[in-house]
Amino acid sequence: MSSNADAREARAVAEEAREKEWTLPSFGKSLFLGDMRLDLIYPQPKAPAADVARSEEFLATLRDFLLENVDPDVIERDGRIPDVVLDGLKKVGALGMKIPQRYGGLGLSQVYYNRALMLVGTWHCSLGVLLSAHQSIGAPQPLLYFGSEEQKEYWLPKLRTQLSAFALTEPGVGSDPAKMTCAAVPTEDGSGYRITGRKLWTTNGTIADIMVVLAKVPRSEGHKGGITAFIVPRDAGIITESRNEFMGMRGIENSLTFYDGVFVPKENVIGKEGAGLKIALTTLNTGRMGIPAQCAATAKWSAKVAREFASARVQWGKPIGQHDEVAQRVGFIAATAFGLEAVVDVTSRQADEKRNDVRIEAALAKLYTTELGWLVSDGLMQVYGGRGYETAASLKARGLRGVPVEQVLRDMRSNRIVEGSTEIMHLLIAREAVDQHLSVAGDLIQEGLPLKDKGKALTQAGRFYGQWYPKLTVGSGQNPSAYREFGPLAAHLRYAERASPSWRARPSTAWRGGGRRRRTTALSSGGSWTSERNCTPSARRSSTPVPWPPTGPSRRRPSKSWPTCSASRVRCAPSGCSTTCGTTPTAPRTPWRRTCSPAATPGWRRVCSTRPARVPWCRTQDSGNERSEPPAAGPRLMFSSRSSSSAHVLLHSVSGLRSCSSTASCSSNEDSWACSASMLLRCAARLPEIVVSCAAERAPGSGNVPGASERRAPNPARPSSPSVTARSWATSP
Repeated sequence: MSSNADAREARAVAEEAREKEWTLPSFGKSLFLGDMRLDLIYPQPKAPAADVARSEEFLATLRDFLLENVDPDVIERDGRIPDVVLDGLKKVGALGMKIPQRYGGLGLSQVYYNRALMLVGTWHCSLGVLLSAHQSIGAPQPLLYFGSEEQKEYWLPKLRTQLSAFALTEPGVGSDPAKMTCAAVPTEDGSGYRITGRKLWTTNGTIADIMVVLAKVPRSEGHKGGITAFIVPRDAGIITESRNEFMGMRGIENSLTFYDGVFVPKENVIGKEGAGLKIALTTLNTGRMGIPAQCAATAKWSAKVAREFASARVQWGKPIGQHDEVAQRVGFIAATAFGLEAVVDVTSRQADEKRNDVRIEAALAKLYTTELGWLVSDGLMQVYGGRGYETAASLKARGLRGVPVEQVLRDMRSNRIVEGSTEIMHLLIAREAVDQHLSVAGDLIQEGLPLKDKGKALTQAGRFYGQWYPKLTVGSGQNPSAYREFGPLAAHLRYAERASPSWRARPSTAWRGGGRRRRTTALSSGGSWTSERNCTPSARRSSTPVPWPPTGPSRRRPSKSWPTCSASRVRCAPSGCSTTCGTTPTAPRTPWRRTCSPAATPGWRRVCSTRPARVPWCRTQDSGNERSEPPAAGPRLMFSSRSSSSAHVLLHSVSGLRSCSSTASCSSNEDSWACSASMLLRCAARLPEIVVSCAAERAPGSGNVPGASERRAPNPARPSSPSVTARSWATSP
């Protein structure tokens, strides 16, 4: 019972702290609702020319400083950022990048702030962490969002040259702030608070001059209580108990700090009492965008050094970059680097425009860039091989170029943990994605709610979904001429519109050659095929069937002999090995047992030795009456003529596994869950047998090749490949 109470309390605290209102539009939220609002991200807003010139000038100054004064090898060797580097960063104004000009800062936009982080991150990641912890989540950002004008005028000019830190995590408190033990007790005279407790993993904690500390104020007379944010100068009595060291990021100043009755005047409270967690979460909405910038910078650096090494390293008579395996990895690194930088740029411009709510976009950018950035660093290690696993110092000692690949791998790993781990990002994104649904139907799943209130919620949900669901049946992604102004990118935009999560919830739809194929399938045990169409747009005006299969050299561009139909249950199907057209009766409610191809699957038998082109039909059986029906897997809607054999093997293997489970039965006195688990294990044990059987059928040179008539005539100028046996084909990598 206590664990359930703790869980409810944790959810209540987190729910109270999150931003509940959506006053601005959000591209991410609209996408989760099945509406791709392209107008929110295109065209991209442009910054004023004067701001661009001023920002570019700062980047040039920062680059010159890094070239002349920063040695990344020294930072990595000593595990510290030299004082001369810190003083230099203060002098060039790097600590005031996010502080507005009216308070003495540089006032950079989010775009140029991220570019500055990318620049310093390529020298050493600890420099980017230091600047990001100071400005993204340190004192400047909370003050700008929630501080009073008096606090801004007093503290922001100081923060141009004084380093700040953000103290939230405790030894027993990570992502669950409800368990916070650090207390801020109001003084008897009402002049302030006394903070007592420990804070763990405070970045910049050992050298910061100003700290933003989150502590819990007890509820009392005149005090609302709750987690509150305080500005605490170091000279107030903060004690650094230890400096933490990690696998990567060896230059960061991270600490365990102790607060022993530290007095904080009430004027140093940011926002209101009890609003500390909301301040922290709101700050992180844009503050966590610094990590994607550094991931994108590392990916771009990885693409550069990977290309250089793959061109210089020669094995088997040619550069390793010309071998397919290595070329694939280098290509993935380069493409991912481009994608990560695009994500950072688009999200940053949305944040600068101030007309969009970017809480979902920032979380998506953090999740996407950290996960893909880790794959990039791991791929770079594979390209470099043993030289990547060796330290840069060791490489230099052997007279080679000291490329710190292993250091990058260690540094990149932390990004999937800090400022919201991958798992927390999943939860955050999911919560915001279903916010609209919870607002209209959340009371239906609320525990302890009266039945009357649930009835009202049901009525409200009915009104919402009655209007929302019909809108999902149409969309620009279905129109083959949509987004034509984007040229070759139009197809990708149409796919993105179709592939929104809400789109996947409705029947599978695909466009081929100007026509639409629609399939509606019930996945429950009592469901089966309900309708099938293979129609061109002219099908609405004609009911005359034409010969099937269509003729023509290409499957991707079918000829005009496609069958047309007007009734939802009219289709063309072969009976046995001949082609006929007829009306498909409504499927019965009882499950059908498939008794046809692939012939190699146990329990199935083949109807024809060769299937008709495009449509892998099979004969089904219902109470002894056989009918020609398409297989439930529907592979023709999933793959084109360029589909790989392995994809078909996978589909038929899954079909075989489903057939195995559908033919099993449970006794009446057997527990349903135990029976289902036992049935699944028995069928899973037969999966290798099913895969090999399907692979044998798909093997080149095999006599029973499904869809053999689909294959194009061989090119006489190109020698044919030697026949491969079914066993070697199935077991070869």
